[in-house]
Amino acid sequence: MNDLDTCLRCTSCRRRLYGDEIASGRYACVICESRTFEALRAIPALFDQINGLNGLIKGSSQAVRSSGGREAPAPLRVPVLSDISDGGVVTELQAIVDAWFVALAFDPGRKLRCDEIGLAVHPLINNLRWACEEYPEIAADIKTITGIHGRLGSYTTGERGPRKFTVYCSADDCAGEMRVSLASSSGTCPDCETDYDKRELMQLESEFDADRKRRNAA
Repeated sequence: MNDLDTCLRCTSCRRRLYGDEIASGRYACVICESRTFEALRAIPALFDQINGLNGLIKGSSQAVRSSGGREAPAPLRVPVLSDISDGGVVTELQAIVDAWFVALAFDPGRKLRCDEIGLAVHPLINNLRWACEEYPEIAADIKTITGIHGRLGSYTTGERGPRKFTVYCSADDCAGEMRVSLASSSGTCPDCETDYDKRELMQLESEFDADRKRRNAA
């Protein structure tokens, strides 16, 4: 992939940019901006939903109660506790806010408490358009934001995300590894930046194919 082609792609999803997106100098396409905006809007409600006993009960969305009506002890979900405590989700989001503020020549604000999710999200919503158009590192920030949204969503439903597995790039002189799931709609090799749609991804050699070959050769 040449430098010109790289410049004409969204740095987040690797989709080719449209003419107006190129004209505005975007680093992230309008589709990624829209999805990230919706993720940011949903994060505070999801955070508040799990920030209580029901979200901390392992394997259940309901508080376990004794016959006397008092809440019975239950094992805590460590990943949830980690995300809603100091150093968790609010800290992750504030790190993005601070980086954007530095790029905008603003002074970063005070360190937010772990329950101040709204104050961490609002500056990101307000400056998202700028970041998609002007901030070169936006792809990494979009990945962080969507990852947080996905984690919080899985906590509220008790569901795990789709199981991921490794497939190998088929481009000449490249065997780059991509982590995908059966729900993946596309993928990009991290080594040579070759793009694959869903059909192409499912046709690539997987870790299971490679393991089968090793067993047959033994």
